[in-house]
Amino acid sequence: MTIDISERTEAPGVWTVEAIGADGEIYQATFAGPDAEARTREYAAWKYPGQ
Repeated sequence: MTIDISERTEAPGVWTVEAIGADGEIYQATFAGPDAEARTREYAAWKYPGQ
């Protein structure tokens, strides 16, 4: 599984964690508001440990 954390270029301050599985499936979670980047990274570490 590939994990990508990024700020959305079309919406500054909105952060997304995207997980792409071996079969091409895509899972995505989006965070906005105070501490969005930190919450995105915390979620990714919780949801996809060891990635």
